[in-house]
Amino acid sequence: MADRIPEPVEAKKYLARKTIVETEKWDELKHGEHAHVFTVAHSRNAGVLDGIFEMMNTAKAEGKSFNSFKSEMKDLMIEKHWYGKKDEEGKGYNDNKEYATWRTKMIYHTNMRTAYSAARYRQQVRGAGMRPIWQYISKLVGGSRRDDHLALHDKAFRWDDPFWNENYPPNGWGCECLVAALSEAEAEREGVEVLETDSNGNPPNLIDKNGNAVDWNEFATPEWQYNVGREALAPNFANFKNLSPDALHTVMRNYNQSMNGTVLPKEEWLVIAQRANEMNYKPTNTILQIGNLNEKDYLKVQAATGIFDSKVMATDHDLWHSMGHKQLRIQNAKDRSEPQDAIQRLINQAVDVKDFDAVYKTYSSPENIFYQKIENKKKNETEIFLHFTKSMSNSRTLRIIFRTRETATKKNNSAMQLVTMEVVDNREYLDGRYTQINK
Repeated sequence: MADRIPEPVEAKKYLARKTIVETEKWDELKHGEHAHVFTVAHSRNAGVLDGIFEMMNTAKAEGKSFNSFKSEMKDLMIEKHWYGKKDEEGKGYNDNKEYATWRTKMIYHTNMRTAYSAARYRQQVRGAGMRPIWQYISKLVGGSRRDDHLALHDKAFRWDDPFWNENYPPNGWGCECLVAALSEAEAEREGVEVLETDSNGNPPNLIDKNGNAVDWNEFATPEWQYNVGREALAPNFANFKNLSPDALHTVMRNYNQSMNGTVLPKEEWLVIAQRANEMNYKPTNTILQIGNLNEKDYLKVQAATGIFDSKVMATDHDLWHSMGHKQLRIQNAKDRSEPQDAIQRLINQAVDVKDFDAVYKTYSSPENIFYQKIENKKKNETEIFLHFTKSMSNSRTLRIIFRTRETATKKNNSAMQLVTMEVVDNREYLDGRYTQINK
């Protein structure tokens, strides 16, 4: 029996959870908004968007061809007396077959390619531990190829290089470029050139076949200067300025439902953590499983505290409070010209991006675990605070604080919930305030 093509589960989920928003022009929405919204230009007040969205989801789910979609869309347009914007000759969908094909093809391929791109990005992020080298594959023939995209063909960047934040394909209307993921050994064996973005966020100089330097500001057209997969996985809703409050609420709710309880592999955690580290990040209280305490330490924690759940949980608000909010406090202190020593204390407490990998490992395998029980008589409950720690350089300790609660009638069966994370002086744990569990 021939091998079956894997079902595009992630691509179908990505398209299905989009929120329908009518627009007059496609670029009324910007970048990340398109990763969460389904729209078609000139659809405002036309009453067609629900039908087109349903057809797109059906086409994705059933693998329908463009010709099948085109036929169904033509029937819909005739039924609704809607032909979109007329062409330069004033002709609509029925009058001009060339225009009809172009418009329908644009709707079909834009949505299909972005869905596959978002799914492929997330799959490649999950596998980045084994295949960390991402190679740009340009369209080599046909009308959709571009000289500047060709200049990048076969070149590569590491998966976490900032280059991919704006230049993961598609990088323009009709762009058919792809990204291949390689192991370090494969990249070396195949002689793949691995490039790096400099400290200012600028990719290296490249020359196209005509001898012209690639203009990285124009490499992706303005409408496409974002990574649809990254925005789908880790959006910052603070940047969504073009949606009505109701539409934004629906978008945030759909994202929350799609991510609640998701078990994050390290690479996905890094993408989400970097986004939550932004000062203006807008959390949604999405519930994420960020770790699972290893069995040896879990048994010790259970014996000492009565905690029966090994899961390590956080909301994206918890992550922002631990990261982006600290960056905001630092910036506010600088803006107010507070004393330099006070600013430095805040900087010392903040977890640096370069340590996010260590943070993720500490969630499941801390170097040390300390705990503290605090009685809350007003609520008639006991709060248990767990400190997962790891030694850092310069006599500093990374600590990640979790909390659970129990009452006299309800044992502690809840998962450990993130409170905050910070870097403190090693002496913090020498005064006897905390009891060490995993000696």
